[in-house]
Amino acid sequence: MSYVPPQKIDNSKFTFISPQKQCFSFPLDIISSMLENPSSSKALQKLYQTCKYFYSKKQILVLSKAHFVRDASYGCTKTGAKLEIYCEGKKDFADLHNLLWFDNVIQFENVYGNRLPSFYRCSIKEMWLYKTSLHYDDFVLLAAEKHIRILDIGRESEIYFSDDSTVNPVDLLPFMPNIIEMNCVAHQNYTHENFEKLSTIQLYSKLEDFRLRIYSESSDFAKTFNRDHLLMFLNNNAKKDESTFIGFTADDDKFQAVFDEIPKEWKAGIRKPNVCVTC
Repeated sequence: MSYVPPQKIDNSKFTFISPQKQCFSFPLDIISSMLENPSSSKALQKLYQTCKYFYSKKQILVLSKAHFVRDASYGCTKTGAKLEIYCEGKKDFADLHNLLWFDNVIQFENVYGNRLPSFYRCSIKEMWLYKTSLHYDDFVLLAAEKHIRILDIGRESEIYFSDDSTVNPVDLLPFMPNIIEMNCVAHQNYTHENFEKLSTIQLYSKLEDFRLRIYSESSDFAKTFNRDHLLMFLNNNAKKDESTFIGFTADDDKFQAVFDEIPKEWKAGIRKPNVCVTC
C-alpha cells in the first residue's frame, strides 16, 4: 500500500473575518453557548487562548483595570500592559463603542457629565471616584453583577440622579451586597429616613472598613436622629473584630461627639464575653 501524505493547507487565506472551519469535540450549540454566556472573564480568556476561532466570533477586550480621566483614559489587560482607549480631543466617552469587559478595578478622575462608553459586561470588585460626578444609571450598570467589594467616593465626588440631585450612599448599598470597604468622604446630606433605611439593610459580607462624612440640612436632625438605627446596621453587617474600622465625620461639632460614641459603643459590644445559657 502506498503512503498518501496529508494534504497541506494554506493557512494564509484564513482570517478573523473568514476563519477556517473548526471541528470541535463538543456539539456546536454547546460551543456557541460557552462563547455567548461565559461564566467569567477568565473563562472567556481561556477560550481565546484555546483557539483563535473564539476571538474571531466574539471580540471582547477584558480590562483588569480601567481608568477614566478628563483628557486620557486607559485600561490594563494584564499587569504591566497599558492600552489607551480614550484620547485627548474626544469630549464624550459615549463616542466609544468597543466591546469592553470591565473586570476587577475601575477608577474615575476629574470626570463630570460624561456618560460611560457602551460595554459588554462589568464584573468589577473595586470602584474609585475622585473629583467625579457619576450618573446613577451608569453606577447601576457597573454594579449590576453585584461583585463590588470596595467603593471609595472621594473628595468633590458624587453619584447623581437625572435631576442633578445627589444619591445618598445608603441607597447604593443594596447594589453592593458583597462590599467589605466603603469610604464616602464627599459632602453628603443625611436625613432620619436615610438611617432608618440603613438599619434594614442586610449584606452578604461583613464590613471591615466603613467611613461616612455626615451632614444634614434638616433643622430638626438632632431631634429625629436615632443612634439605634446606625448601631443596628453595624451589628448586622460589620465584622466583629478589633481591626474593623468604623469612622463618622460630622460637619457639626455637637453631632461629631454623638457619632464618635457610636463606634465606641459598638466596639464595647463586641468585646463582651459570650454568655452560655444551659437548661
